[in-house]
Amino acid sequence: MKKNFLMLPLILLLCGCQTPQTSTANSSSSEIPSEEESSSLNESVSSEEKVSQSEVKYDELQPIAYCSFDNLDANGNYYDLITGEPFYEVGEVSQIDGKVNKAAYFDGESSLALTTPNNLKGNASHTIMAHVTVDMEKLTSLSEHVIGGFGEYRHLSDTRLMIWHNMYTVTSYDVCTFASIPADSKTNYHHLTMTYDGSQYKMFIDGIYMVAVTAPQGINIQDSPLYIGGFGNNILNWVGSIDELYVFDKALSMDEIYRYKDNEAVVKMKDATNNKPSYNGVEDFDIETSTLEKGKWNEFQYIHGKTVLPFKVYVPANYSSERKSPLMLFLHGDGTNGKTVDDVIYGGEGVSIRKTMIEHPECMIVVPVAGAPWVNVPNDLNVVYPYHTYSINDATPSKYFNALDSLMNEIENNYYIDKSRIYFSGYSRGTMAGWYLMNKYVGKYAAALLCCGAAPYDVTENLKETPIWYFHGDKDDLVDCNDMTVVINNIILAGGDVRYSICPGYGHGLEAVLLQQTDLISWLFSKKKGN
Repeated sequence: MKKNFLMLPLILLLCGCQTPQTSTANSSSSEIPSEEESSSLNESVSSEEKVSQSEVKYDELQPIAYCSFDNLDANGNYYDLITGEPFYEVGEVSQIDGKVNKAAYFDGESSLALTTPNNLKGNASHTIMAHVTVDMEKLTSLSEHVIGGFGEYRHLSDTRLMIWHNMYTVTSYDVCTFASIPADSKTNYHHLTMTYDGSQYKMFIDGIYMVAVTAPQGINIQDSPLYIGGFGNNILNWVGSIDELYVFDKALSMDEIYRYKDNEAVVKMKDATNNKPSYNGVEDFDIETSTLEKGKWNEFQYIHGKTVLPFKVYVPANYSSERKSPLMLFLHGDGTNGKTVDDVIYGGEGVSIRKTMIEHPECMIVVPVAGAPWVNVPNDLNVVYPYHTYSINDATPSKYFNALDSLMNEIENNYYIDKSRIYFSGYSRGTMAGWYLMNKYVGKYAAALLCCGAAPYDVTENLKETPIWYFHGDKDDLVDCNDMTVVINNIILAGGDVRYSICPGYGHGLEAVLLQQTDLISWLFSKKKGN
């Protein structure tokens, strides 16, 4: 507090009190200091103000990101107290009472992402810490739930502080540590810390060192946002609260962990910039305002309620109202859940995408990425391989499927699409979603290319309305080939136009077969509704 000595006599007089007298020799009735005395007094006040300001001593160690969750910016966004930049929010992250003032509550469908800082790259040392509660009753027991992390969710290319199944873990995709979750974690906050020093991950609970694991090859963190309450494309979502989340660009010592855990450190903080939050430069898709560039892939994310569906759409160079374009939708398998769209397009599953671009460049292509299976079937509850057939009534679309369904309706009804030439291509779980789509929209697709995806046994009459070319390896140990032979034969017996390719010696991976199939795309585009 600043001290103003000049005001003291006046305050005392107003209170009816006498000022204390230290000397009577030079005192006067006015008690007004001389000009020289006044100058000297001002210097002493200025000096005290400087001392008061210098008392704020910031810690030498400063975080590169910090969110207390206590305040929102002028636009209602959580923001990073180090840069002042807002978090991009998916869904709705509530504000509740926390360990220190306020905390953020995550409902299992929402998350935050901060494009800055993006300086954690390569094998950089780092620390992520936060106070958390966790609602284990609402968490999916066979899944992952992220408190905070960076990266691309692939082998050694990310870093996360999280829960895996029913244990705390720090990890880079498949380099994991594990520690038990305290029984009172639903109602009481516990402090979690993850450190990485360039070779070894360590986990601390309530400041106590628990476990370590070495990443023999090191890691390679990708240039990506800081994720809180989920990961990547709003997957692996948290259920519970998070408070006082810090990120550092070094592996903290035990003393440093305690200093920040106990809120003893003094942090240099900035006011909110009140900028519009961004998510890694990817635009939210809006059918009214989003611009499609011709002759290239256009990248967006589609927001459907609390669900984020990343996707790319290839727009032909000759796209116009005068020449409506055929449209192809491709859906990937479970192995690509949560990864990038480019992983799908240029990976082993995406052969039909790449061949279509070469052989039919006039086609618009939509490629989305789900964070979890497109559709769920009974076998998912207690996974035993191989997958067998099931009833369509027991299959349920996921939130990603529902987002996809909404997106495709917008695209098909608002762009210049030749609706007699809408094609589908799917792989594994994407094929399972294809069966569901063909049953829901009977006769909509001009033709479908499908690979190794378990089918429902009770929709033969609907599936016969779509020409199908189906591929399956006879050594596939993930999806039963014999079951699928029965389904395909039933569609053929019902009058369906089906081409069935059993691939001798192949398992679930059919990239080589698809690459060698010279008439794959010519067969697909030879089909047209009405011919």
